[in-house]
Amino acid sequence: MKIIYVFTFLFLLSACYKGKTVDLIIHNANVKVLNDQMETSEAIAIADGKIIEVGPERQILNKYTASNIINAQKKDVLPGFHDAHGHLMSLARQRLNVDLRGTQSEYEMIARLEKHHQKHKQQVLVGRGWDQSLWGEEKMPNNDLLNERFKDLPVAVTRIDGHAMLINQAMMKHLGITDSTEVKGGKFIKSGGKFTGILLDHALDLVNKNLPKPTNAALKKELIQIQEDLIATGITHVHEAGLSAEDRDLLIEMAENNELLIHVYGMLFPSKKTCSLQKKTGISKLKTYPFVVLKLLQMVLWDHTVLA
Repeated sequence: MKIIYVFTFLFLLSACYKGKTVDLIIHNANVKVLNDQMETSEAIAIADGKIIEVGPERQILNKYTASNIINAQKKDVLPGFHDAHGHLMSLARQRLNVDLRGTQSEYEMIARLEKHHQKHKQQVLVGRGWDQSLWGEEKMPNNDLLNERFKDLPVAVTRIDGHAMLINQAMMKHLGITDSTEVKGGKFIKSGGKFTGILLDHALDLVNKNLPKPTNAALKKELIQIQEDLIATGITHVHEAGLSAEDRDLLIEMAENNELLIHVYGMLFPSKKTCSLQKKTGISKLKTYPFVVLKLLQMVLWDHTVLA
């Protein structure tokens, strides 16, 4: 009878000891904890997107159960990588426009613009990424070819560095830009007193602020794809260096709908809306107010497999 009691006690003890259910266990790993002591460990238990415990192989496997158990086969496992300076929203908007990077001539740039327009039929055509140095040209182009190919369609194409833009006559007419237009902090390149179509620095603002705004649905679609690309390379946290109040609200909406799986640390532009937010939060001396959206903690296996 005593033997039965002993076995019953040991069974119950074993059940209690290995009774905690988690979502994921990673074991047989070389876990880089990256704490102050730069410790390494062998196994991890994860639940609800959070690391519950890191410890020796036997300790984790005895203490936790999971339907998803990964044998890391001695590979390195690290916390998700951080991009310390990124522009998610700018990249999302850029992907909605024509990608002109790597074009080898002005004619190739025109061909990409025409192909994009044939597919999307936009009322204003926007592109970015041209670099005249790849065309074998030292001087900036003029808008003669743009005017020839796009007589009635406003076109604005930004140089790869973001400090120069080429627009056609239709865009000039659309925005009311003339040979005498001036912008503080910007420049309109002229030849023989006539505007060539090239704008520099803050002159770009005159065009950018008047371009059609993409819908939130379109931006969200691109952000989700960008997010997948980041996670695929092990990047799980991005510092968004410059965020409008509207873009902030979109990211918060995505987070609340469990669509934002990466961590975003957003640095807000000092607009009226964000200054109002500063006052409400009691932070009124800062030029920008940072907020953090934390959704999912992830670990990265050294072979670039991302473990959620």
